[in-house]
Amino acid sequence: MKMFHVTVFCQAVYNSGIEVPDDYSVEEALAYARENIKEIPLGSLEWVPDSDALDDDNCGFDDDASEDTQESKSYVPITVIRNRECEREQWADTLYLELRSGESVLDGSEAERLLRSRIQKYLTTKEGWNSNRQSCRDYNWGDFFMDMPLSQFGIVGSEDVYSAGDHANVKLLPYETISVNQDELLAPDQVQAILYLYDASGGLLAAPYGVLVNFQSGEITIPPEIETPALESAFSRYARGEIRIPLGLEPDGTDTVLPIEGMELK
Repeated sequence: MKMFHVTVFCQAVYNSGIEVPDDYSVEEALAYARENIKEIPLGSLEWVPDSDALDDDNCGFDDDASEDTQESKSYVPITVIRNRECEREQWADTLYLELRSGESVLDGSEAERLLRSRIQKYLTTKEGWNSNRQSCRDYNWGDFFMDMPLSQFGIVGSEDVYSAGDHANVKLLPYETISVNQDELLAPDQVQAILYLYDASGGLLAAPYGVLVNFQSGEITIPPEIETPALESAFSRYARGEIRIPLGLEPDGTDTVLPIEGMELK
């Protein structure tokens, strides 16, 4: 016997509700619900019997081991339930978190910790900072799913897991579910960085400063031993500079370099 890997689609139903004007009839309420179906909160899903169907394009045998040159990848499927309690709204999305060398996930809390860590790393890159600024530094779970997939950080969708129709080299671990606040700020608030300030001619004003950067507020915190008035004067007078984050998180493996535009000293 040999293993034939299959991808199966199925239908599900759930009970929920949506508010309509008091004077609506059943027919009017149905029409309103159809037009605003995306606003209906997601309830508990129940499988519809006999609704399964094979996705023929994503089914296949294991490749011959002697010809297999790709390394096996392990993914944790995570369903993220996003809640906005003040408006009684809820969304559910499933992503796939790739486990890398030395990483393991024992339960949902560990999966959530690893996912959050990856998102925060992304938000300290040039691309992540630009996305954060475009959201007025209010980057939340909705913004994160708009930025998906983040292949560099091992956060992808199902279409990316099987992008080459390769089932033999993909291992799916047990599904996890986490519940989060939709409007929670995801950017890190204490990232070690190095601040460089330049004069009008582009010359370095002084030795680089070690600082902490709050990516939620755009604030740069300087250590107490630095003479604050002199640094504040240089910062406000020239407003030319950059911060460098020595983590090698850019796509080419280099350190992140960000202009201080949009940031302020604390």
